[in-house]
Amino acid sequence: MWNERGFDAIRPADGEFCQSSGHEGDFVSVRRPFAWKKGKYTYRLTRMDRETVGDKPYTWVGAFVRVHATDENIFVGALRFKGENLMLDGKVAPASAEAVYPKGVPDYADTAVKDGSLVITVGAPVAGRDKRRVKLIDATK
Repeated sequence: MWNERGFDAIRPADGEFCQSSGHEGDFVSVRRPFAWKKGKYTYRLTRMDRETVGDKPYTWVGAFVRVHATDENIFVGALRFKGENLMLDGKVAPASAEAVYPKGVPDYADTAVKDGSLVITVGAPVAGRDKRRVKLIDATK
């Protein structure tokens, strides 16, 4: 979350990681290592509890990863946002997606669009990659 530096706005999963930094502009984040395997996963943001700080309302938003093979929901962590009626605004639509494969990083990930979803394959070498930036979904078309 940008424009925040307080650790009181971060709720990592038990024993996991968080960050508060200013090296790219002020931000806070939560992180959790995960042993990815072949399969289908869904990343979900969920409104959680609310609290009042001073006289202003705040809402905690949690990040979860669902492992479809086991129906397990893994809590990544949560961030505290200002306000109580949070909604995604029009800035997120229309959606677009781009894969960036940094030069000098081993090519062990590939991304494609299948039935309107992004499919990311990780772990197998990708031979002959000639483009380092690939537009996968172009919302302007």
